[in-house]
Amino acid sequence: MAAPRLAPTLAAEAVAAIAKHGSAAAAARALKIPENTLRNRVAASGERTARADPAPATPGERVEIARLKAQVAHLKKDRDEADGQALLARAIADARGGMRAHAVDPPAWTVRGERTKDSPGVPVLLLTDWHVGETVRAAEVFNQNQFDATLADARVRQAVERAVALAAMHAPAGGHKGGVVFLGGDFVSGWLHDELVRTDWCSPLQSAAWCVSRLVWSLRALRDAWGRLYVVGVPGNHGRLTHRPPGKGHAFQSFDWLIYTMVAQQLADNPQDRKTIALSVPDDGEQIVPVAGHRYLLMHGHQLGVKGGDGIIGAIGPIVRGATKVGRQNRSVGRDFDTLVIGHYHTTLWLPGVIVGPTLKGFDEYARVSRFTYEPAAQLVWFSHPKWGPNSPLRVFLQDPASRSPADCATRRAA
Repeated sequence: MAAPRLAPTLAAEAVAAIAKHGSAAAAARALKIPENTLRNRVAASGERTARADPAPATPGERVEIARLKAQVAHLKKDRDEADGQALLARAIADARGGMRAHAVDPPAWTVRGERTKDSPGVPVLLLTDWHVGETVRAAEVFNQNQFDATLADARVRQAVERAVALAAMHAPAGGHKGGVVFLGGDFVSGWLHDELVRTDWCSPLQSAAWCVSRLVWSLRALRDAWGRLYVVGVPGNHGRLTHRPPGKGHAFQSFDWLIYTMVAQQLADNPQDRKTIALSVPDDGEQIVPVAGHRYLLMHGHQLGVKGGDGIIGAIGPIVRGATKVGRQNRSVGRDFDTLVIGHYHTTLWLPGVIVGPTLKGFDEYARVSRFTYEPAAQLVWFSHPKWGPNSPLRVFLQDPASRSPADCATRRAA
């Protein structure tokens, strides 16, 4: 059955209402009918409800309209880009602020140091070059070392417990009023080389998570032994995200920075840790740290601005030349320091004005094929005295010394 035809009067009424009130919605309210009903009536009337089309634009007007449209589009693009940059800047600021990783000035007790009777000074522990994730096979390093997840875990615990024990042996009971911990970078193996991708026992992200949990435990254990801590963390070169070490954003493109940031977050969430552990993560990847009146410059060591070595004196040559360059640069900008502290070279050196720390990983395949001298896995602890400066360096050994073959031992006994 066909639908009833709309009365002409209703259609005309709808058209007139729109003309009077300016829109279909307003006209429907005035007639007290649904807007859809009103539109149906208008459609049935065959009348046009829109305003009459304007007269065609002249050629000059069309050019002007096109110019104005292009200008509006350009302004909208600029606005969107500005809004995007502002949002990005705010997101970065919020993220960094939320994670609370930034440079922190040393507390007063660190700067001046506290003299106690017969104390060697403030204990300083350098934790560096863990290379977590890397696998070292004993058969490839003269059976003098191996490294895997189990050994890495054991060595971290030994490093902390033995550092505390050694410091206690050199100071009277209750003599420590606080300690300083330098985190020297290269905590993860990273995938810098294809051989590491093939042989590491976990990925860099897994290594980073592993290091966070162990560093939180380590810092709390050291705090419990020394009362309070000032901690400074700098990035190494193995945890970088780029093929070559970057200049811009150097610290932020490193898994070490991520590790320190996550450690800082966990410490900040604990009221006791907030009061007793201060963690500084400098944006430029290096920091001058005054300890008991002595100024240390902490960096990883790959950014000394030197290359090469010597088959006789090993890394001493480039390290001394690099320390000279670093000292000259810092003096030129009013950042004088007394002693440079680095890792990177996987050896222990106590030189005038330079302290180099060993590696938790120990002797590896790269060291073997490069003919580097064997050195057992270790970390380094010393004291910073208000009068005498750095003194009493102690290697915290994490494995037994190199053993000789039975034939060698028999020959020595016969001799």
